[in-house]
Amino acid sequence: MTRILVLLLLLLMTGCGAGEPNAESKSSEEQQPATPGEQSKPTATKPIPTVTHKTVAGTGKMEGWAVYEPMVMVEREKARELTSGNKSIEGAIIQFFASLMRGDKDFEAMLSPTMEASVRERFTTEMPVAMKGLNQVSIQSHLPAEEAADHRQVGRMATAAQEIFGEFDSMVFCEGNTNRDDIPMFLVQHEGKWYVAGILARQFETLLPPEFRN
Repeated sequence: MTRILVLLLLLLMTGCGAGEPNAESKSSEEQQPATPGEQSKPTATKPIPTVTHKTVAGTGKMEGWAVYEPMVMVEREKARELTSGNKSIEGAIIQFFASLMRGDKDFEAMLSPTMEASVRERFTTEMPVAMKGLNQVSIQSHLPAEEAADHRQVGRMATAAQEIFGEFDSMVFCEGNTNRDDIPMFLVQHEGKWYVAGILARQFETLLPPEFRN
């Protein structure tokens, strides 16, 4: 008889409270302060919209290139207002240079995920220094990698870039403070987004391995 009563009590206890905490326990749980780990969790942020600009087919010396019309400007004095996602070539370059002009580290997120560790280290340490005196970058045009390799004007440069930085998907022609400051860039596309893979420019020659420097 006693055993039957004990079993009944256990069944009653299981049915009454084991499945869900009572109001008091709920209240105490709700009032418990967040642990340090919970407090440090970042709040969800909205994705940054990607900037896109119109291009037209190049003619003459620019035949084969997609030419931005007008060219896309990244200016130091406006860098704090410039942000972009990297679902477009120009969006990735805007975010890359605007970050460097602001002096923050957001540009590191625009570096190719497949970039070799030694190349990445040169970019993260040398780019902020090399940016000194660069007040603007104009994004002029871009050319698919397969066409760049056979292009009569930039073929050798594209081949050198591939040797130094590895495979790329698009060659982008930019200029610095003046039209004499050429900044050829090489971007890769990874999972639908664009990233900087390499730069071949005199101002940024410290990005190159020592054997490739003048």
